[in-house]
Amino acid sequence: LYVVNMGIAEVLQATGNMLLPGLWMAL
Repeated sequence: LYVVNMGIAEVLQATGNMLLPGLWMAL
């Protein structure tokens, strides 16, 4: 479960890094 949580955290961080610039551009 720990490895799965780490994987999910990495995916969320990757998507966040992609979405944050888009949100800033939208603002």
